[in-house]
Amino acid sequence: MLHGGLGQIYNGEIGKGLGIIVSKVIVLILGIVLLAMGRWGFAIPLFLFGWGGLWAFGVWDAYQSAHRHNQRQFEMGPESEWIKGHF
Repeated sequence: MLHGGLGQIYNGEIGKGLGIIVSKVIVLILGIVLLAMGRWGFAIPLFLFGWGGLWAFGVWDAYQSAHRHNQRQFEMGPESEWIKGHF
């Protein structure tokens, strides 16, 4: 929950994680430009809903992805692919 997109990268979904990070950077830059132009009415909702929405999606998606991964590992049993390949 530190930074949106890192959970996806940790779970092996690198493209999705980088997409979330790039989207958040774009929202941040756009928000700063709007603030510099004095467009507070656009910048504040953009930060709240754009940044916040991407953050919430990143947390939810990383949790779902980790849950699916753990479920697959559980269904494989104690003899995972790593164990088979190393012992």
